Amino acid sequence: RDFGLMFQDHALFPHRTVGENVAFGLRAAGASKAEQRRGAADALVRVGLEGYAERTVDTLSGGEAQRVALARALAPRPRLLMLDEPLGSLDRVLRDDLAEELRAVLDGSGVTAIHVTHDQEEAYAVADRIVVMREGRIVQDGPAAEVWARPASRFVARFLGHANIVGPDGLRRLGLDPPPGAVACVLREAALALTSPDAPGARRARVVDVRFRGATSRVVVAV
Repeated sequence: RDFGLMFQDHALFPHRTVGENVAFGLRAAGASKAEQRRGAADALVRVGLEGYAERTVDTLSGGEAQRVALARALAPRPRLLMLDEPLGSLDRVLRDDLAEELRAVLDGSGVTAIHVTHDQEEAYAVADRIVVMREGRIVQDGPAAEVWARPASRFVARFLGHANIVGPDGLRRLGLDPPPGAVACVLREAALALTSPDAPGARRARVVDVRFRGATSRVVVAV
């Protein structure tokens, strides 16, 4: 059906060279050997691995193997590309770098892609449209920024990384008026600040826990 599939664990053929791996879909489609070589070379250029065709799979780093798997999926020029948690086996830094590269490659190829991931930051980095699923059902979908800004349920809010989900009573204790009909509201991190108790408009709270998280700290307070 002209669908491409990229696996989480790469699933490269260890007995084939990089070029033979990338040409596999073209070979299965009946392309001539010259077309296979040309198509594989073009796909490797697109993922930044020009000149890797004769390399063996066991000499590749994790990031290079990921790019080869992507090149193999793109080489037959599919009308739909499906990516099954393609960056899930990589460390955080490499995952962030490859997410940006993946978006650029997909934009350049013009292929429609369905990218499955449990990593919210990865989804934001790659996707134009976010579809959130729960137990096999779609619970919200739309442009990435819109879904993040207006989660449709507590589940979606939690899944997208919003930590502060407060009911009407909690909002009132914070001195805020609940929106009409609101069951729960998200208080975004950027909307909150720790300050001295005597600052104008300050509400008293007891600090329960502080966890260092690199660029930020997570502070738990009891109001």
